[in-house]
Amino acid sequence: MEKYILSAIIFSTPLYPFRFSLLGVPTNAFEIILYLGFLAWLLFYGKDRLRKIITHPWTVFPPRHVLIIALWSVWGLISALVNPDVLSGLGYWRAFFVDGLLIYIMVVASRQYSLVKKTLILTGGVVALVSLFSACGWHRANDGRWLGWYGFDVSASANYLSLFLAPIVSLAVIGAIKYQKIWRVVSVVAALVMAVALAGAQSRGAVVALVGSLALGGAYMLFYHLPFGGKIKHKTFLFAVFALAMAVVVFYFARPDFNASTNAGRVVTSNNVRWEVWRTTLEVIKEKPLLGAGLGNYQDYFTTLTKGRVNYDEFIAPFALSAHNLFLHIWASMGGLALLVFVWWVIILLRPHFRAPTKEALMPLVFFLAILFYGLVDTPIFKNDLAILWWLAAALMTSGNAEKNYD
Repeated sequence: MEKYILSAIIFSTPLYPFRFSLLGVPTNAFEIILYLGFLAWLLFYGKDRLRKIITHPWTVFPPRHVLIIALWSVWGLISALVNPDVLSGLGYWRAFFVDGLLIYIMVVASRQYSLVKKTLILTGGVVALVSLFSACGWHRANDGRWLGWYGFDVSASANYLSLFLAPIVSLAVIGAIKYQKIWRVVSVVAALVMAVALAGAQSRGAVVALVGSLALGGAYMLFYHLPFGGKIKHKTFLFAVFALAMAVVVFYFARPDFNASTNAGRVVTSNNVRWEVWRTTLEVIKEKPLLGAGLGNYQDYFTTLTKGRVNYDEFIAPFALSAHNLFLHIWASMGGLALLVFVWWVIILLRPHFRAPTKEALMPLVFFLAILFYGLVDTPIFKNDLAILWWLAAALMTSGNAEKNYD
């Protein structure tokens, strides 16, 4: 029964566009399924675990993770209160922090890591399959890019589809290699269908996420599981240099061309807008270095800051839903301390896999790295479904954690 509850919650993640109010509180179909599922989990399986989580959390989670997750969650609440529209800020905090934390607790407490990976692959395959109808003109963006399922969201961008699918494609590719029999077939088919959907979404960020995560996954296996490279710290240094080189390549291809004509095409325009957003985000950070503009308040603050500037009102501010860079967005919306906490969390999740590398870590690693690589050119956490993917990635990274003394 526990497996069914978790599977149903993960599978329902894309249902968030179906929004409504319940007793005057804005919510959505996914959250209702999540909360009912969590209550069912507590009732049948989680009462004893919850008591441990509250009184002795280090017996359920890796000890270092308890502090960092508490800091991240509390700072998210503070950032929500910084938002001039406090109720809106609290809504974002619930969606990006509380909802994901509930799933994280269920996954880590129940140790259902294999189930999570397989359910994610199935979910991605179904979302991609639905998006294939976009080829028939259903739920397409104005420029012809596929929206797929996310066409039900009135404010959807074609990037919504790619942001959700790209990390799952990485997971499915490794699943096609590692799994046997039926799950190998499922992974291959899901990866192919998702690849077609990504092609329809025409997102370069998805290419960055896929190529980056799979290349680094290959490097992980090469550096750590072949007899060369010396000590672990030397291999880690080589891996870090390779990762940095790939990040530099990403920024090279995302470079702007401000001398291009207005008819230069979507790629050039996208690059130029992205660089202007990054540059202006640094202004936001300069004005709000400690606490940021407030959770969920980034675009409003950006728009007010740039009001009246040439081209901003028409061509830049409407596209500044986020900073188009995960790390800049955290700093600009939540403040410098939040960025430090987030980077610390990333290090804590990655470190055990490099101190005691295992082949079993490859699937969670590529999933996790795909989100971070996408984060170089977009913001793949601060949206309902993407926040859930992040918390699931954190849970899966915990599954391969070398610090097993908390069991």
